[in-house]
Amino acid sequence: MTLGESLLKQGEQERALVLLSEAERAVEEIAQPDYRTQALIQLAGKYSPTERDAETARLLLRALETSREIESRSELSANLARLSDAFYETGVETDERVTAILREIVVKLN
Repeated sequence: MTLGESLLKQGEQERALVLLSEAERAVEEIAQPDYRTQALIQLAGKYSPTERDAETARLLLRALETSREIESRSELSANLARLSDAFYETGVETDERVTAILREIVVKLN
């Protein structure tokens, strides 16, 4: 790859990251928590290939936090399955914050 090609690719990635930031702001306007959770999961998946692990982890944590607002057991279960897949696919490690939120959700489901 030539220097020019490398710079072009870097410029494209920077523009894509700007668009992802804009999309993240738009996601906050989604009223339904199940749709907002799904959108956050999708955004995290878009950040993952950019090697921005902190952004990916932050978005997945926000998706998990948002999922606590979901009233429907079936929607909550479906989103937790999506989150599980996203954590696995992105390689983001779960930490004590994730564990605490999951415990809270399990209590809510019981």
